[in-house]
Amino acid sequence: MIAALIFPPGFRFCPSDQELVLHFLHRKAALLPSHPYVIIPDLDLYPYDPWQLEGKALSAGKQLYFYSRRTQNKITSNGYWKPMAGRGEEPVVTGS
Repeated sequence: MIAALIFPPGFRFCPSDQELVLHFLHRKAALLPSHPYVIIPDLDLYPYDPWQLEGKALSAGKQLYFYSRRTQNKITSNGYWKPMAGRGEEPVVTGS
């Protein structure tokens, strides 16, 4: 559980989209070790309702960070997850 982790004083997790892709997602997909201080958990998202995610995902302000696989079963005990209409994939561009 993320709440049990103790981060160094002054630690703040606020990555850009580019940093998330290059330093976290790419490393995860390539099966490389992750940064020792930042643990983004693997989470089976779909059994949970949105209000149940606190403490299960790495949080920074109103943002939650976690790895999750897409599955066909998106049903929770109170309903189901559905895609947000009109939101497609957004490109991540480099700053260089």
